[in-house]
Amino acid sequence: MTMFNVIAADSGGWQAGWSMIEALATALGVVATLIVAVFALFPEWTRGRIYRAKAQLRCGNQGFFFQAAHGLNQSPLYAVRLQVLNIGNALATYVECHLLGIAVESQNNWVSLAGFVPMRLRMTHTQNTASEYLARETALLVDLGTLAGDQGQFATGLRPTLYLKTEVQIPSSILPPGHYQLDVTVTSKERVLWKGSLDLSFTTTWAPPSSQQQFAAAADFQIANTRYTEGIGTN
Repeated sequence: MTMFNVIAADSGGWQAGWSMIEALATALGVVATLIVAVFALFPEWTRGRIYRAKAQLRCGNQGFFFQAAHGLNQSPLYAVRLQVLNIGNALATYVECHLLGIAVESQNNWVSLAGFVPMRLRMTHTQNTASEYLARETALLVDLGTLAGDQGQFATGLRPTLYLKTEVQIPSSILPPGHYQLDVTVTSKERVLWKGSLDLSFTTTWAPPSSQQQFAAAADFQIANTRYTEGIGTN
C-alpha cells in the first residue's frame, strides 16, 4: 500500500466519523426543538412537572403540637395540632387538611367509626378550613382537636375525650379513650401535598394540664405518622 492509499483510507474514515457527528447533532437539535415546543405549548403543565409544592406532616406530644390551653369556660384542656410544612420548591395555594376516615381498634381488628363523614379540619387560631397560600420552607398549624375531660349530664370530667376540630360538629367527632387510625390528606389548588395515616391512642385516665404539667405524658396520649403516600400532581 502506497502512502497515497493510506492517506485516502484515513480521509475516508475521518469523513465517516464526521458524518456520524453531524447526524448525532441533528438528532439532538430535533429533540431540543421538541422540548422547546412542549414548553411553549403547555407552559403550566411543564412548569408543574418541575416546580411543585410538597408537604411534610408533623405531630407529637411536645412543643406547639400538643400543649395546655383553656376553653371559654376555663376548663383545662390540651390543644392537639398538626404542622403542615411545604418542603417543595413552589408556592402552594388554597391549602386544606382533610380528615377522610377514622378507624378504631376493636378486638385486634380495625373498624370504621360509625357515623363519621369526611370533613376538613380548621386552621389554628381561626375558624377557616383553608389557608390562602403556603410558601416554600414555611409551615402552618392545623387544629386536630382538643383533649379534655368528658362533658355532659353524667360526666365526671375525669375521663379524657378528644373533641375533633372538624368543620361541622357531629357525635362521631367526639372520641372516647381508645386506639385510632386517622386517614388524612393535605391538598392545595395545584395538587395533593400529603396523604397518609396517623396513629392515635390515649388511655382512660389522665392528668389535666396545670402550670407544672404543660404536656401530657406519652403514656396518656400518643400520636404519630404511620403511613405516608406522596400525592400525585394534578397538573
